[in-house]
Amino acid sequence: MSVTMWTEKTTWLSDEEGRKGRIAAAQFAGLIVPDRDRFDCCESEIADITSDLTIVGGRVVWSEGAFASFDENPPSPPMPEWSPMRTFRGYDAEARPPSSGRRPQAAPAPVPSTATITLAPDGL
Repeated sequence: MSVTMWTEKTTWLSDEEGRKGRIAAAQFAGLIVPDRDRFDCCESEIADITSDLTIVGGRVVWSEGAFASFDENPPSPPMPEWSPMRTFRGYDAEARPPSSGRRPQAAPAPVPSTATITLAPDGL
């Protein structure tokens, strides 16, 4: 099946034809940049693929690695206010210093000035 079949052609289900499903101006879009190419890794590694960059509604909502500098928003605190996750530092808490509340960021790596999006050819 083609990428178009899974993106643009499914918008009729939610009555959003012409408003999402394509990478184009004035279209709703979410975009991820995976940490590796699923066509170049072993089948056993596919389940371990994560996102290095996630954009929803034109805003960066997650970034790490080479894209860490694009995420200027700290993560939201756990809800509700009484949640133990606000103070829980993990099972290895004794081995780590207290957290500042922000997720750890890797040292910024150089980011190319242009991005390349590779889509699977039709028929896959």
